[in-house]
Amino acid sequence: MNKFVRVLMYGLIMALSATGVASAKDEALEKAFAGLDQALIPALFVTSAADQRLSEASLTLLNNKWAAFRQSYDSYRPDYANWGSYIDGIATDLIEANSIVFSGAAPLVDAHESLEGIRVILVDFRGKNGFPKFSTDKQTLYHEPMEAIALTVKGKTPLTLTDAAVAFVAATLPATQKAWHKVEKCPVDPEIWGFTPTQMVTLYNYIAAESQALDNLQIALDSGNKQAIIAAGMGIKQGFVPVYTFFGDFKSVNLLAAQNP
Repeated sequence: MNKFVRVLMYGLIMALSATGVASAKDEALEKAFAGLDQALIPALFVTSAADQRLSEASLTLLNNKWAAFRQSYDSYRPDYANWGSYIDGIATDLIEANSIVFSGAAPLVDAHESLEGIRVILVDFRGKNGFPKFSTDKQTLYHEPMEAIALTVKGKTPLTLTDAAVAFVAATLPATQKAWHKVEKCPVDPEIWGFTPTQMVTLYNYIAAESQALDNLQIALDSGNKQAIIAAGMGIKQGFVPVYTFFGDFKSVNLLAAQNP
């Protein structure tokens, strides 16, 4: 092998080695980001349900995950605008949530709002740092229009659901469908989330069910049947919950709660 070929081979080997190291670092960071969601998702749900004991357990889990994340990645990138500002934003919202949950100074729904702030920050945080296709972020972006529809029909009857409300649902549905299509297309790495093949099948069944729920809403709107519109409008939220909660580590939250009855 002549010197020129040896130099090319050496360069190729070094390039592949560098790629491997970068990929390993990216995978570790991606797992750390996933760990935040696994703790954040239960916290969102139990604070919304105003369950004090589970709220305390979920915040304990989230605090632990956040402390580990900061220990490894607090100064991971020197760019404050695209890294440090997000760290500070999450830290501020988490301090607020902790203050509410552990002091009892305000309703747990206020802690839920602080946690919602973290969920929104994570979308930009990950998107601007190499992870534009993060499933839970796509779900967060879907949540807003989906929730707008569900709240519009919630508690309504065919007599109280106005034509304006129906028109709002019809106008909001295309954006909702578009946002959900991005969830459908977004890859989910089972190794990052710790999902077994069986769990992956379950997850995709849940995703398919939510896709059908959106189709049902379109069918209901096309029919003009207000009772069907109400049922289908609530159905898209009911179908979304199993998808989003699938990414949460509720098992660890329940274990922590059991240790501190």
